[in-house]
Parts: sequence; structure tokens; C-alpha cells
Amino acid sequence: MLEFAKAIFAHNPTADWLGLESHSLILSLQRFKDFVSSFSEQHKSYVIPVFNGESVDTGSLETNPFTQVMQKSQVEASEIAEIEPETEIMVLSQDMPFIVDSLRILMNQEQLNVIRQLYSVVITTRENGRLISVKSTSKLEENQLEPNQALEAAMYLQVKESLDESQRAAVEEKVNKILKEVRATNNDFGHMLDKCHNLAAQYEKLAASSIEDPAKAQREGMPASETAAFLRWIANDHFVFLGARAYKYVNGVAVPEKGGDLGWLKADPSVDLQEEVPLSLIGDQSLYFATSATVGRIHRPAYPDILRVIEVDSQGQRTGEIRFVGLYTAAVYRTSVRNIPIVRTLAANIANESHFLMSGYDGKFLWQLMETYPRDEWLQSSFDHLNDVFMQVISLQERPLLRVLTRVDAAYRFVSVIVFVPKDRYTTALRRQFEEILKKHLPVMGMNFDVYFSESVLARVNMTIRVNASQRFSVDPELLQAEFSRASLSWEERLVIQMRQMKPKEMHSFLETEFVNHFPEVYKAETSAEEAARDINGLNSISPNKQVHLELQKHDDDAANMLRLKLYGRGNLPAYSKMIPILEHMGFQVENARTHSLMSASGTPYSITHYLVKTEVDVKSVDTIVLQPHLEDAIDRVLSGNGSSDQFNRLLLICGLNVNQVRLLRAYARYMRQIGFNLSYRYMANTLARYPAITKKIVDLFEAKFNLGETSVYQRLKDVAIESHAIGLALEDVTGVDDDRILRQYLVLVLATKRTNYYIQPKDPKENPYLAFKMKPAEIPGMPRPVPHFEIFVYSSKMEGVHLRGGPVARGGLRWSDRLEDYRTEVLGLVKAQQVKNAVIVPVGAKGCFVCKRLPQNVSRQETMEAVQHCYKTFIRGLLSVTDNLVKGEVVPPQNVIRFDSDDPYLVVAADKGTATFSDLANEVAHEHDFWMGDAFASGGSRGYDHKKMG
Repeated sequence: MLEFAKAIFAHNPTADWLGLESHSLILSLQRFKDFVSSFSEQHKSYVIPVFNGESVDTGSLETNPFTQVMQKSQVEASEIAEIEPETEIMVLSQDMPFIVDSLRILMNQEQLNVIRQLYSVVITTRENGRLISVKSTSKLEENQLEPNQALEAAMYLQVKESLDESQRAAVEEKVNKILKEVRATNNDFGHMLDKCHNLAAQYEKLAASSIEDPAKAQREGMPASETAAFLRWIANDHFVFLGARAYKYVNGVAVPEKGGDLGWLKADPSVDLQEEVPLSLIGDQSLYFATSATVGRIHRPAYPDILRVIEVDSQGQRTGEIRFVGLYTAAVYRTSVRNIPIVRTLAANIANESHFLMSGYDGKFLWQLMETYPRDEWLQSSFDHLNDVFMQVISLQERPLLRVLTRVDAAYRFVSVIVFVPKDRYTTALRRQFEEILKKHLPVMGMNFDVYFSESVLARVNMTIRVNASQRFSVDPELLQAEFSRASLSWEERLVIQMRQMKPKEMHSFLETEFVNHFPEVYKAETSAEEAARDINGLNSISPNKQVHLELQKHDDDAANMLRLKLYGRGNLPAYSKMIPILEHMGFQVENARTHSLMSASGTPYSITHYLVKTEVDVKSVDTIVLQPHLEDAIDRVLSGNGSSDQFNRLLLICGLNVNQVRLLRAYARYMRQIGFNLSYRYMANTLARYPAITKKIVDLFEAKFNLGETSVYQRLKDVAIESHAIGLALEDVTGVDDDRILRQYLVLVLATKRTNYYIQPKDPKENPYLAFKMKPAEIPGMPRPVPHFEIFVYSSKMEGVHLRGGPVARGGLRWSDRLEDYRTEVLGLVKAQQVKNAVIVPVGAKGCFVCKRLPQNVSRQETMEAVQHCYKTFIRGLLSVTDNLVKGEVVPPQNVIRFDSDDPYLVVAADKGTATFSDLANEVAHEHDFWMGDAFASGGSRGYDHKKMG
């Protein structure tokens, strides 16, 4: 504050109001101390440091404002200085109303954040404008100023922003302009008040005569007596007169009188007074109420009110008008409508026309509505509009319904929208939605609002919209009411509407009861009703034999490689730590994830997880309708333990394959590793992903060869030749040597496959699916020797196995191997030994083995053996699924298996390492398949045959 005092006295080198003559240092210093003392009394929270004459710069005091002449025509000035990093604004002025308010309005309009504000009024004594003394106002009583004394105000503002020189100059100019307007308003206030009283006197004379037509004037509440009463009423501290302009009527046109501006209009003639509104619009009214489109800068930051008062002569003829611009005082909004002239007459007329018993419910409700209705609307609306408004609201009969009422002013610059909305539905968020709806339909330039609550079930939202009159627009109350009503619906109501649009009628009642009122608040805050309806559909779509249901969504505002994936499940869905690797194997990079849980009305727990994922491809090229069930199937199989999660799952997205097609390629890749193909499993998957077109051709080749159509073998071989040739041509464009090797090996394996159970569906959907391929190894280049005559490869996510046969009639044991990476090498070595050892028993030998890939951990030996036996039975089923049967001496091929070899019904197995007690299990599976050998299928069983003993 000391710096402020020094600045007031000593730092104003640019102000043009600085005087001519300086006083002595002692006298100046004394006045400086007087000012500081006076200021400190009004701001006791600030400590005033002790100082002496040496602390004040003598040169500065020679130019200090308080030692200078202050002319009457120039009683204010401002100074803006920069203090890093803020800016100081210092104002010295004759003390007047509205200074502080107006300067704060200016700061807000300039977007300057005031962090400190000081304001002090002191008593100054001047002699011909030259400052003589400064005193405190602490002991000043009303009208105690001496003739040569005056009240002067010093204001200090510190703003957060640092302004450069040009910005400081611009703000200083605006500060001085505001001070000029405030001074003009204060100087002419009395003149404007006199004009108001003179106009009241004119109407009092008119009321005493018999010239006016009271019936018509009475309906609009404006008989001459009420007009006069209203003018007297506003002049009695109910209206802050900011400015006035006088007009004369010339040929029916209002022409401003020269020198007829007062107050604010004198300082700023550009203030909007609705000059374009013609006299014809006023009609017979003596008063016309409107709103200025110029935002007020004095006293309150609002659009000022315009009051057009018609001047009449002694004969009641219109001669001109006075347009007052100002602000209604706070008392107006607290005063009963029964006590406001004009308004009281309108209210009485509305009450009379309603024919309600005023002591009854409707009558009391009507008066309550009228008492609480905005005063601006009372004054600016016609009788017919007001009457219609109140009757509409009363027709609601306190029902919780929304009603929208609108009014457009004559100049098309303001639209008034009043919304009656059920109180329990009103929120700030809802009001903001109303604002957004209005912005959609109107050329909005600004908007003010206020909200009124009472004992009624309805809240009232008043919105005044400043619109751009130069743009064409229309206000459709019915359209606004429809959109406001939709916005005001509860989340649950919007959800029911969405559900009824998406679901068959027979499902409405069940789903609404089961789900609508059972979503947690966090979910409702994050999820639209439309999306929630889709979620209910997703929850209801969870298949009884599946763990999850999946849905894919593409949003228009998402990036080209972004996709939204939702998982729905009963109970708890897998943790992110489990799901994210699964999704990454599918080619998705998880960017965001959130999970919501709920308990339905029937007590069933559900979970919804929403993943935002980045993909390797442009999602515009992805058919989500096709991809969605494939991903769901893959995820469900992985979660149930019947599927694999690895890089091959990327082919679902990149190549557009289904789960079975991916499983086919995965199985061939596993077989490649067993026959000595030296490229890694991951590399094979990546190669297929790099060449999606060739990958799809390989799958097409396989399906052309083995599909279940009625195509003859000859035609199939022809189709295979065509597809093979197309793949060969495509391979010419493959640049990588290893990529070429992998793709050609796939081609070779498909061609070498003679039978497959690919098209056989498991009887139990929950059973782990397995694939079996009967191969002709001699057709596969580079096969390790000895090369079997036939080979069956069985693959599933839980086990793998091979069965090698030296000829059509061959027998050999099946062993449980623990060599996951090279179990075929193990069994091939046994085949070599068997060819010598068992040559006496059978012409040629056979050997097989299987591995278990997912044995349970940390369990008992019995549980482990049960898992091994399950894998063994899967292996046997795989072997039998591609083996012919004998029925009444006739060879019967396996159902849904296309054969590219001769009849082959002979298959017998025996126990071996790890399977000594499994023969009964093998025979059990043989009986499941009605295999012709029955208990002779596996030697060593409790009811079977010992092939060694039988010779």
C-alpha cells in the first residue's frame, strides 16, 4: 500500500492533468503522510511502514498529483505501471457511485484477473483546484463538507497479467473512457430523474381528462394513471438511470433531438436503443419496454433495460418520446406484483379473465405463479402472451411435465426461453444441455440464465439469449420442447426408449425388469443410454455354452486404426493381465480399458469390459460383422482352455480367417516343426500375416480339396490343380527366402494330406476340438527317414500326437512322450527298431506317441494321470476319425471325411511306455465309434486280445 501512496503522489509522468506548481518538500511530505494515514484507517489489514522525509524523492514530489491543480472538467486520471510479473492500475477520481463496480466490469471484459484491490475516499481541500490538505473520512457526517472541500477516491488494482506498453496504453484509455461515462451518468442523474417526473406529470394530466380510451389501455395495464404511477415508482429508487435520449416525431418517425442525450448516452452515443423498432409496433401503448443489445459497463455487467416513454400534449397527441436506458434495482425483483404499477393491472386482468376462485386452489396457484414470474417478462410481454403462459403452466396441474415458453423481442435481438421442468430432474448439467440445444437452433451471441425453485414440483429456468439479428432464424417452441424433454429424461427412461427401438416386443418386459435399474452410478456417468441398450443386448446374447460374448464397434471420431471391443460375461471377466496378452496375440494393442459389474434383478452377476485397441490395419477395411463372431469364438476357446493364444490369432484380423481356419494353419505349423522344419513357430505365423492373400489361397486350396460338397474326386483334383497353380504364381512375388520356404511347405502339406476330420463337428460343444490329418509322407520332400507309408497327425490345444505305419496292415504301441518339441523324432527311432524286431510278427510295423501340452500343475498324481488319460483318448479319437470301418463286411468311410486314398479299415494299437494300463480306454473309444474291431482294437485290455499270444 505504501507503494500505492507513493505512486499517487510521485509517479505519474505522462498524465496530462498534472498541475503547474509544486509546494515545498515539507508541506508535500505532510500531505503524503495525511493521505497514508487516511488510507490506513480504511484498510487496517495493511501495515503502513514508518518513513521519513528522506525516503521520498524530492524530484518526484515536484510533479506529484496531489500538489497539482485538478480542474473541475478533468477530475479523474489513471496510471498503469508494470511490476513483474503483474501490472498495477492506479486511479484518482472525484468520488462517485459506480466507480468500483464499473472498473471491475472492465477488468473482467478485458480478461484481467484482479488479485488485489484497494479503494479509499479522502477529504481534500483545494484552492482554485490546487490541493491544500488531505483528511480522513472516518469522522465525516452527512453534509458536513465545507465549501472548498470534496470527496476524492483513489483506487488501486493489481492484476495477474503482465502487460506490454501498448496493452497498458489500451487499458488506460478504456479506464479513462469508463470514468468519463460514470461521471456523465452521475452528473446527469438529476436531469434524467426530472425528465421522468415531468413525463409522469403529463400522464397525470391526461388521466384527469377524458381524452384516452381507458378500455383498451386498461387491458394492457397502461391507462394514463398507471403510466404516471409507474414513472413515479421507478423514479423512487426502482431504476438506475444510466442515460436518456429525447426524440421528436416528424412525419411518424422518431428523430433524435439535438443535444437531447444525457448520461451514458452523452459519453457514448453508440449505445443500442433499438432505433430500428418502428412506432407502429408500439401501437397505442404509452410505454414500451425492451432490452439494449449493448452490454452494460456501468454498475452491472448486464444488458440494460430500455424504457420508451411517449410524450403527449394537453390533447393527448403524441409529440415525441424519451428513451431511458438503465437497470432495475434489486428492490424491483422483490416487490410484489400487486405493488408494481402496470404489472398490478396486468395481474388483476389475468386473474379476472381466468374466472378462478381466488381463494381456491387454482386461484392461489395462479397468484403464486404471477408473484414469482420474472419482472422483465411482465414488463416486456403483452397481456395475451402472459395470459397464455400462466394458463399453460396451470394446465400442468402440478404434474411433473416439462413445458417450454418462448418470446422474441421486436428487434429480433433477444429471445426469452422459460422452461418449467420437474424439480427432481433439474441439474446444472441439464441446464447446460438446454443451452447447447438453443445454440444448435439459434444464432446465439450470448446467454444469461437464472433458476427459480419453490414448493412446486416444477423448477423454472429463465434463459435470455442474445441473438444475431442479421441472421435469419425462427423459434419453434414445439421443437424445443421435444428436444428439452428428451434431454430431461432420466438415464433409465432414455435407456427404456432405446431398448424398445432395438429389441422385439416380447423381450421388453423381461429385459427392462432384469437390467434397467441395476446399473451402477459410475457406469451411468460414463455410458449413454444408447450404448447401455447395446450392452443389455450384449449381456442377453451370452450363449449358455460360452464364457463371453463380444461386440466390435467403430466410432466415426476414432483414428483410422482404432477399434472398440466389448466383452460381456457372467460373473467376473478375466483380469486385464490375462486378457491383454490374448488381445495382443490377435493383433490389438490395448490403449484403454474399463470394467463395470452389475447384479441383475434375478441375482445374476454380470461384467462388461470395454477395450479401446489399436490395430495393425485400417479398420475401414475390416468388416466387423464378420470379424466379431470369429474373435468371440477365439477368445471363448482360449478362456475355456480349448484354444490357443499365440501369434497365429493375428490371422483372424489380418487375413479375415475364422477360428477353425487359423487352427488348421497352426496345426500344420506344429507338424512342420516335428518333421524337422527349422524355422520357428512365431516366424511361420508372422510370414502368414505378411502375405495375407497367399495365406487365404492356401486355406482355399485346403477347403476346395476337402469341403463336404457333392463334388466328385476328379473335379476336386482339378480344383486343387487350379488353386495350386494360383498359389505358385503368387509365390513368385515373395522376396524372402525363408518366407518362400514356409509358404511352399504349407502348399506341400495340403497336397500331401489324404484325409482330415476338419469338417467333423464334436458331439459335445464343450469338448476340446482336435484335428486329424492322414498324410502321405513320401509326397513331402525332405522327410526324415525312414519314411512311413502313412502317417496320422492329431492336434489340439491340449495334446499332439503322431501315428506312423509302415504299410496298410501294421500294429504297434502308443506311448506317452515328454519330448514336446521332437516327439516324432522319438517315435521315428522306435519305428526303425520295430522294422527289425517285429518283422516276424507282422510284415511291417507301426508306432505312435502323444504329448500333453497343458498338464495341471501342483496337483496329485491321480489328477495328473486323469489328464494324461484324457489326452490319450483324444489321440485315439483322432486316429479313428480318419479310419475306415467295416460294417457287415463292407468298408464304410468316416462320415464327413473326403478320401484321396484307398480303403484303409485296419488299425490296431498296443500299450507302450506310459500307456500300459490304457488299452481299456482305447477299446472304450473304439466302441464309441462302433469300430469293427471292438475289443481287439487295443491288445492287452481286460476284455481284449493279446496279439503276441495269438501269433
